[in-house]
Amino acid sequence: PMTPSVCNIGYIGVGQHRPKDNIRRYNCWVDMLKRCYSQRLQKIQPTYKDVTVCEEWHNFQNFAEWYNNNHTEGYYLDKDIICKSCKIYSYKTCAFVPSEINNFFLFRANERGKYKLGVKFQNGKFASGINKGGKKIFLGYFDTEDEAHNAYIVEKTNHAKTLAKKYKNKVNKNIIKALLIFNIKNYEDN
Repeated sequence: PMTPSVCNIGYIGVGQHRPKDNIRRYNCWVDMLKRCYSQRLQKIQPTYKDVTVCEEWHNFQNFAEWYNNNHTEGYYLDKDIICKSCKIYSYKTCAFVPSEINNFFLFRANERGKYKLGVKFQNGKFASGINKGGKKIFLGYFDTEDEAHNAYIVEKTNHAKTLAKKYKNKVNKNIIKALLIFNIKNYEDN
């Protein structure tokens, strides 16, 4: 049980948690390790290059215990919301979040093009829009890129507060804090 069997780093360890007792928990651990240590996966998802897993979580027993105390059915493991620039999966940096919150913090810079967040050039004007709960919401056409971007900022900030209210007492308190102090300037270079 102490021999690394997942990505040459993760091992089952000695304890009460067996992989077959909770396949989702085990798969969550394996997927996390693969994101950080599988060269094949990193070629597909280069954003995980230089990301690691804390040494304690190399041992499945430790991760499984944390998982049992923190997981909510239907939520996803995230390491980027509590600590935006963190490059490590750990007790301090991770939380389970619903897809609605996870997607709120995705900005997909490579899909955005040359304009500011929330802005496209369309029909001779600057168009602004935002995604909410998987739906694209059109905010309007504007004469300048800055006007369109400002409309996006207002709507994104309001949506952060709405999500904080909706998920209060349903997610880790640090996730709520990240929503309440959300500032688009921290994400504009993503």
